[in-house]
Amino acid sequence: MNKVVVQNETGYYGSVDIINTGNSEITLEIIKNGTIAPYINLSESSIVLPFNGQKTVYISYSSPSLPYDVNYTGYLLSNITGSLSANTTEKTRSSYLAMFVAAYDVRIISPKSSIQSWA
Repeated sequence: MNKVVVQNETGYYGSVDIINTGNSEITLEIIKNGTIAPYINLSESSIVLPFNGQKTVYISYSSPSLPYDVNYTGYLLSNITGSLSANTTEKTRSSYLAMFVAAYDVRIISPKSSIQSWA
């Protein structure tokens, strides 16, 4: 997933649907990593999915104040935890995340004084 934002902005980044296609209930730890991690928040950090169950993890962001444009990247990881993790071939799934933050600075150079309104 990719998102382009301006500095000092907060909003909705996106969502990820996680579906259990296995044959038993699973517990997943949801982890964010990379340079994007400090700037995104997840609706869930751990979920339990029943057999054939589905859960949506919502992602929000808060972009930093910057003097120049920056691209932040990382991954959203879902790791199987608990006793099932020892008995499965696929323990981790990942989704790529990127957020381009554009530095935005407004400087009013003219007029230099307030304009009077005529009634």
